[in-house]
Amino acid sequence: MIAHLRGTILEKHPNQVIVDVGGVGYDVTIPVSTFSALPNSG
Repeated sequence: MIAHLRGTILEKHPNQVIVDVGGVGYDVTIPVSTFSALPNSG
């Protein structure tokens, strides 16, 4: 299980984000309440 990611948000959707960490894209499921708290892509 992965507990922490730090990277660049490539895509942001209401229930998921794709985070680039060192060239690897992680598809992360998020609650809708988290969506508005995240920065924009890039």
